[in-house]
Amino acid sequence: MRHSLPHDVVLEIVGYLSPPAILNMSLASRRLHKMLTSSLYRTVTLQSSSDCKVILELLLKRADICGHIREFAVQPNYYKAWPKSDKRICEIWVANAIKKISPHLTAIQSFDWDGLELPDDSLWVVLQSNCLKLKSISASVGMRPLRPESALFNFSDLIAFSLIVRHGIDGSRRYPVFEQMPRQLWDMLLKRCPNLQKLAICSFSALGRALAFERIIEGHWPRLNSLLLGPFGYQPDLLLGPLSLSTTNSFGHFLSKHNELNYLQLLWEFTIWQSPENIKTNLSPSALPALDTFIGTYHQLAELPHPTTLRKIDISCEPVYSERRLDNVNQILARFTNLTTLNFSLGAVGLSSRTAHSFFVVLSTLDKLTDLLFVCCIDLPLRPMLEVLTRKLILLRPLKRFTLVKRYRFTELPDAMLRTALRIAKQVQQLEQINIRWERSSTRCIVQKGTYSVVAGRYGRPETLVAVEQGIPLVGDPFSRRYQYNIDSSTGERTTASIKPIIVFP
Repeated sequence: MRHSLPHDVVLEIVGYLSPPAILNMSLASRRLHKMLTSSLYRTVTLQSSSDCKVILELLLKRADICGHIREFAVQPNYYKAWPKSDKRICEIWVANAIKKISPHLTAIQSFDWDGLELPDDSLWVVLQSNCLKLKSISASVGMRPLRPESALFNFSDLIAFSLIVRHGIDGSRRYPVFEQMPRQLWDMLLKRCPNLQKLAICSFSALGRALAFERIIEGHWPRLNSLLLGPFGYQPDLLLGPLSLSTTNSFGHFLSKHNELNYLQLLWEFTIWQSPENIKTNLSPSALPALDTFIGTYHQLAELPHPTTLRKIDISCEPVYSERRLDNVNQILARFTNLTTLNFSLGAVGLSSRTAHSFFVVLSTLDKLTDLLFVCCIDLPLRPMLEVLTRKLILLRPLKRFTLVKRYRFTELPDAMLRTALRIAKQVQQLEQINIRWERSSTRCIVQKGTYSVVAGRYGRPETLVAVEQGIPLVGDPFSRRYQYNIDSSTGERTTASIKPIIVFP
């Protein structure tokens, strides 16, 4: 007798699965494939030029699939492709293909364009005409100026909007030069989108191009829960801009009006100049009661009036370069007793200093901390640094995932990253995953990165590392490899016998 789960039960299970797992499940039978079609194509993200070409050509032939798409993101000529750069594709062709399938995108609610430049206005026109459920728009800009009459600014009643200057635009200015944004954009946001929930106006290439966002303080969106702004930083008059945070409380008043904010990211440009001793936002005592995630500088953490609500903090945008500042960080972090995730960057203080030790002691009191990203900007040989670091990490008993970001040294051996992961896994045995990145000190470009999942044995000791590594070697082509290693705890790290390959995956 054939038995099958009810349709609603299957969909409930699918809600807990990742996209690859849903795909595997759909291949089990024709019945399941038909049942899971909407879940399979609910979110379509084209993460490269080749994805754009293959999937858009498929959608041009299969209009029936288009009707299932609710979230659609296209990333032609993707600037984050690594270690191999993305192949070039004509972005006009990509935009034209989307225009052709737009009449069939009847369920689409979110559209994200992440190309080298904004697409032609005709794309936004057809999306407004054909996709009546579209309420979320995200667009990246390159070097072309924003046109005030752009159809991008003709949307109404959006719940999410992002306008982002992409990474990789070269600039050699000492200060960000902010360009004024069209009045039509502000009319759209301030007058025609009262239900906005997510808003991002920022630049990831601040010294090449930055957008002025001062007028945001005129807005009041009661349902706003996610905000990304930037860059902030020094202006030629040495005040912080584009909002003069040192002389006005307008930005603090703006934040205090938005009680549903749970995600706040403020981008800071301090690559040339060090941040000031104090950065004030002048928040009211009742501000940000629901804030869960904060990304910015450590100065502002002390101002947050509800420290127990925060679960995730990222203050890695500027390394801490003095013992006095690290002392301040220690005192501030001690307030966040429910913290689960921390990203932190340490400069020339040194891992062996008193305050660096105090930093890990403070973290050890945070009994919910499970994820730590540690950027080490100290140009030290790897082995002495690891000896100090692993002794500190052992204090963090709840820690499950650790990420180490370190400057790349030409003297390091090809297997240095694997041996680093092995040393950490052996000595910090509570970890389930270790992530490592080598970066060039001048550009912060990644040279090599690895993800190492730790598999424990019968007695809870680490037994196996499942590794995924990518990198750009000093000589040769970029590589990407996945393999599995046994950890022989009875021998030292220096002997090759302690590293035994079991399986190498293609």
